[in-house]
Amino acid sequence: MTEKQKRLINSINGTGEFYTEQELLEILLSYTIPNNAEEVSKELIQQFGSFAEVFDRGEYASFKSNDALGGKSAMLLSLVSAIIRKYQFSKAYPKELNQITDYEKYFLTCLKHESEEVLMLACLTEQKYITYTKKISTGTSEAVQVNLYKLVKIVTQLNCSHIILAHNHPGGEAFPSNEDLWATKQIKENLSPFKIELVDHVIVGSGKVYSMKKHKNF
Repeated sequence: MTEKQKRLINSINGTGEFYTEQELLEILLSYTIPNNAEEVSKELIQQFGSFAEVFDRGEYASFKSNDALGGKSAMLLSLVSAIIRKYQFSKAYPKELNQITDYEKYFLTCLKHESEEVLMLACLTEQKYITYTKKISTGTSEAVQVNLYKLVKIVTQLNCSHIILAHNHPGGEAFPSNEDLWATKQIKENLSPFKIELVDHVIVGSGKVYSMKKHKNF
């Protein structure tokens, strides 16, 4: 590490309030690319537009495309991004989701930054507490496939009685296609024999949310 980086690390007080955004990013990168951490941290902020956007929009592929970073740095930044998002979800949203607006806000936060179409599963207890969330399928920017066998297997193994599904339409509107409506009906029918209730299917697109339950698409 450079003398400047050592000085920054040795004097950090835990909150980072006395450091600039670029300095904090430089400290992080100094563990993987000490020789040019300062230059690369400045480039990243310029590339994404702001310090916040580095972690809001950054993902492994976009970090990896920067030749100056390398694989370890790209993985480190991706991990920090994931930790920040998980922290925000945990702090901002209660585990008890018992209103449609709760589902909408939660999945909007989960999916608004995804560049590909992603299908998410949330398992809930009878009291509507989330016990498990997972991305169960990822597609292109156009479509995502639902593996009914995989879905039923995950839910039954977790002994889950209520679930919510959510997926996004990158670059599209928060409105269900005919395929979305058909798939939701099939999922609901396949879960019924196992006494598992599909509470809602939420769609995120263009910064908005569509609840199939609210619009009575079940």
